[in-house]
Amino acid sequence: SAWSNLFKWAANAEAMRRLAVDQQNVNCEAVAITLKTLYLSNLTDMFGEIPCSEAFRGSGENLTKPRFDTQRAVYEQLLADLEYANSIYDTSVAMSSAQRDLLYGGDMMKWRKFNNSLYLRLLMRLSNRNAAMGVAAKIAEIFNNPDRYPVFASNGDNAKMSYESVEPFVNY
Repeated sequence: SAWSNLFKWAANAEAMRRLAVDQQNVNCEAVAITLKTLYLSNLTDMFGEIPCSEAFRGSGENLTKPRFDTQRAVYEQLLADLEYANSIYDTSVAMSSAQRDLLYGGDMMKWRKFNNSLYLRLLMRLSNRNAAMGVAAKIAEIFNNPDRYPVFASNGDNAKMSYESVEPFVNY
């Protein structure tokens, strides 16, 4: 189901983030945060309240029943995470294991654009909450500061997987 698969991938992204922090690899940490946010945003859009603030703490802290957060709290956390990820992306260096990056080949500027375009997507989802969450001001800030918030400029920036007839890129 969508619930199981998206939480599995979010948990994988959180494990990647923890490993990146241990290895002091800010680019891998930022990528992990961006991916985790993508999965959790899809979950909250589908299901509303989801475990977020206490999620992924089962094995280390023996927290097997995380509380469900309100959708507003989830979105606030996701927006804060995207803001943090944007601030730590280091576009002056490629990812250390670029050959393992199947989306962008280690190009950190493209990852940063993905992060900020996802940021805009989440803000657009909240556009009817402008008065409560200051969405319009944040959107304007992103568009008025392209050096600080680079976003997708063309289809060449898209995060896409190409399926070919060579393993593991086969779409069965």
